[in-house]
Amino acid sequence: MPSLSPDKKRERRATPKLIIRAEKQHIISKTRFFKSKQGIQNQTIQGITLMGLDWEQRYQSLDTPWDKGEPTPGLLEFLSNHPLSGKILVVGCGYGHDVRTLSQQGCQVVGVDFAPSAITAAQSFPSISDETYLIADIFNLPKELDSSFDYVWEHTCFCAIAPEQRPNYVESVARVLKRSGKLLAIFFVNPPNQGNGPPYGVKVNELDELFAPHFTLLEDWQPTQAHPGWEGRERMRLLQKNN
Repeated sequence: MPSLSPDKKRERRATPKLIIRAEKQHIISKTRFFKSKQGIQNQTIQGITLMGLDWEQRYQSLDTPWDKGEPTPGLLEFLSNHPLSGKILVVGCGYGHDVRTLSQQGCQVVGVDFAPSAITAAQSFPSISDETYLIADIFNLPKELDSSFDYVWEHTCFCAIAPEQRPNYVESVARVLKRSGKLLAIFFVNPPNQGNGPPYGVKVNELDELFAPHFTLLEDWQPTQAHPGWEGRERMRLLQKNN
């Protein structure tokens, strides 16, 4: 990606600080919320798979190491030079840090997640603008979402699903995008864990093969901004849905 001008760099430093400060101020109340829900009973929700219920248990026990309490650095870096507009779906949104970041840009954003507790916590953050949340299985998204979105944003969802489910993931993302809609994504090509996932890594040639039936690759690069310990392990891509 092209380097940022000095003005853009100052803009990038200023805007994320406002978001990150608000996110971190909410962390204490979020933790208190979950501790007050220790006795919560598992919910039966139509369309949620066994995998979704496993993630629900992780959120209930606060075992969420993938959540860093702030927006994805690679997304902030991209948005500082490439503002987005339109309707955006955030898959595996978790606590909604990226949902609120995109909403601050004036986008209409929908965050979806398997885990009811993740969505409840995301909704407990102060609303930024036109963001909404939905408990849903990404492999069985509501039909009313078909062909609805200009963009899908992906980070830490693709790497969390079993590799054999990846073709279904690609089909689900393609289904909800409008004609010529785009997928903006960060993929783990070299995840921090060296054993069994999640997160599950993926090779660049595997990404090419997986997405080729439904998408055309527009750009591919390594983000220069990442969470500590994730530097150099990610690949960022912009893909366009084939018509």
